[in-house]
Amino acid sequence: MARRPYIFRANTSHTDFGHASRRGLEPPEHFSRTVILLLAIATEIDNYFGLNNKVQLSGIWMTFIKQTEISEVESEVKEMYDLRYKTFLELVR
Repeated sequence: MARRPYIFRANTSHTDFGHASRRGLEPPEHFSRTVILLLAIATEIDNYFGLNNKVQLSGIWMTFIKQTEISEVESEVKEMYDLRYKTFLELVR
């Protein structure tokens, strides 16, 4: 299983990481999937209601994709974007 980028507070102890791993919660995947879900919902709402926030959403998607590419891990973000949301936001470029 590939490791994904994540954010934890600076004062998170190593035991907190251990508890999360034993429960099957991988912090990198949890954070990445939460952001993907948030971006997906925002993009779907924008597309459905025609809110015209494509420039902003495209920028957020691209920033998150670039951040995950920097970490040199497989990225679900890029895959999800390419499969569904790229067509919604393509007109922006």
